[in-house]
Amino acid sequence: MDNYITLRDNQVAGEIKRKPDDFVVKEIICENIVCDEIQKYSDSDENEAMIFLMKLNNWDQFKAISYIASITGINKSCISFSGTKDKFAVTSQLISVDISSGVSYKDVENLGVKDIELTYLGKGSRLHIGKLWGNRFQIRVYFDKADLKNVRRILSSVDSNVYFPNYFGPQRFGTKRPISHVVGKHLIHSDLEGAVMSYICDSVVEEDQDIQEARKLASEGDYNAAFDKFPDVMHYEKIMLSVLVKKNSDFEGAFKIFPLSMRKMFVHAYQSYLFNKVLSEIILLGDDDNLDIEIPLFGYGLKIIKIAKLREAMQKVLREEDVDLSAFRVSFMPFLSSKGGIRKGFEKAHNFKVVFIEEDNCVDLSFDLKKGCYATVFLREFFKI
Repeated sequence: MDNYITLRDNQVAGEIKRKPDDFVVKEIICENIVCDEIQKYSDSDENEAMIFLMKLNNWDQFKAISYIASITGINKSCISFSGTKDKFAVTSQLISVDISSGVSYKDVENLGVKDIELTYLGKGSRLHIGKLWGNRFQIRVYFDKADLKNVRRILSSVDSNVYFPNYFGPQRFGTKRPISHVVGKHLIHSDLEGAVMSYICDSVVEEDQDIQEARKLASEGDYNAAFDKFPDVMHYEKIMLSVLVKKNSDFEGAFKIFPLSMRKMFVHAYQSYLFNKVLSEIILLGDDDNLDIEIPLFGYGLKIIKIAKLREAMQKVLREEDVDLSAFRVSFMPFLSSKGGIRKGFEKAHNFKVVFIEEDNCVDLSFDLKKGCYATVFLREFFKI
């Protein structure tokens, strides 16, 4: 059997992303077909969209798409993709541009924007989220020279195909300020005020002092002063506060400034947080020998759990969180309701390879992960990132 990582107690300190090309991500369209190896693309006879290979170097994917739309003069809704990628990285992925947009493939290819490279591959059906197998990663990890022996020992014990706990990664909760799940918990408890105030007021120690002070002012109800204190880059906080300045208790209006997809994301983040807690319980209960276990995502449609250890773990988490499954049917905003779902407790990293670069005290790790898996989650089984 492919082995399972049980190395957490032996982690060594590691650092990633010193520069964008330390973190290279390439979309895998179907198993073993990487997007930048495609010479010509055609997946249907519909020909409703032009398909491009998009390579980005340290670009936010959504800003890049908005920029492409702006330069070509089309609506950004005409551009679609199969998966989201990291910003501080070098990424390759497919995007589609609707033929109905009226733009030619040459107009898109010849943008001439620094660090955005677009290559026309052919025509096919419009892309949508999830229309991919996964991603290929090549990640450079830096470590202290004194840890070289330990790193060699740890990585030498890993097979080319290895299982690891399939936690949701920090991106799911907010990389810089992980509070999305907190907002989500307020929402499923129909506490709109709590959701809005958590988003505006909850701080982390890494934030600038001015931002922390602005959040404190908002928590004290001084919305005008908080609005003035927040820098312009805190886009959502400022718009929400402007709503509250006009009408002190308009928490519904303040929450509705978020795009619909982002409102749903908060509830999904809370489901992900609960999933991570259940998975941790499963591992603590010693059920990580069942690598095929599927863990339900909490929702109002959850079926009876037949596996005793899984049922116990889920019941414990519900008690700790003081939440009932019926809460996921959000009556005051029904579109936030969630029936639940299923996610594998353990996933496999495929084609794992290691190349040491001793003179720079680093190691290049390459591996393939299925969609929905997080490279940073896999890495932290070896390194304290």
